[in-house]
Amino acid sequence: MKFNDVLAKITEVFPQKAWVYLVSLHQVQIGIWDGVNIKLKDGCSPEHLLELRVFTNNREVRVMRVDEDLLLRDSGDFDVQKAIEDKYIMYGEKIDGEKQENYQNGYSALKENRGGVLWFPGRIAENFKNLKLGIRNFYCYNSIPVLEKGKPYDAEMGEIGKGSLEFYDYAFTGFFYANDEEVELI
Repeated sequence: MKFNDVLAKITEVFPQKAWVYLVSLHQVQIGIWDGVNIKLKDGCSPEHLLELRVFTNNREVRVMRVDEDLLLRDSGDFDVQKAIEDKYIMYGEKIDGEKQENYQNGYSALKENRGGVLWFPGRIAENFKNLKLGIRNFYCYNSIPVLEKGKPYDAEMGEIGKGSLEFYDYAFTGFFYANDEEVELI
């Protein structure tokens, strides 16, 4: 798949604003899809792209580089009834400077003592503590038929321990403050 095909799919799925999470050869960036373009502080170079996620709390399009190809996955194809919602502390014990001194071109600097800076679109609320990433984990249950005294067991019908729960994928759903209030798309 070519990068222009990826952009066409993203435009089809997200005619409105959405979050962007990009991993390239040299950095991780968070930005905004404005319905037409990807907006990142340092831009986007398709030849350096390793992973791209464009998402809202309802859907995610994920693009991964495998060798020279770009593979696309749309979480709209998954059964949302079999999903577990969660939030993980993603980054940041503080914003650099109580008054957001590191605010450049519409992005706030999130820093930790252990190093590195992650630029986040917009001004983070004054009450910022830890930035959380919302994740929807998709799972399936594989029953294992076990014959005991000639009877098959069906784990879906209540036989405990006769199958396996497998997480087969996940999708990002948004960013949240420590109090679980959602960070608003700008």
